[in-house]
Amino acid sequence: MTTLPTYEEIYNGPGSRFENETAVEHYLGVSLEDAMRRIGDGTTQYIEDLLCMGPHAFRFYTAAMVEYLKSDSSTDDYQA
Repeated sequence: MTTLPTYEEIYNGPGSRFENETAVEHYLGVSLEDAMRRIGDGTTQYIEDLLCMGPHAFRFYTAAMVEYLKSDSSTDDYQA
């Protein structure tokens, strides 16, 4: 999967309107590399965003979460 998820793919998931809008704000137009950095800066918030996305966007950005968890950066991250 190389195409960034669209607004509709990020927004079209479970959760409230506010949660979906927050996920769009945090992830729309964000590459996997940038998502990995953002996840490292605020893991809990970005995990919650993943849970509010539609399936395509969830699969796409879960790859960034997995890479972050495998990295040395997550070693001391109590939220990860």
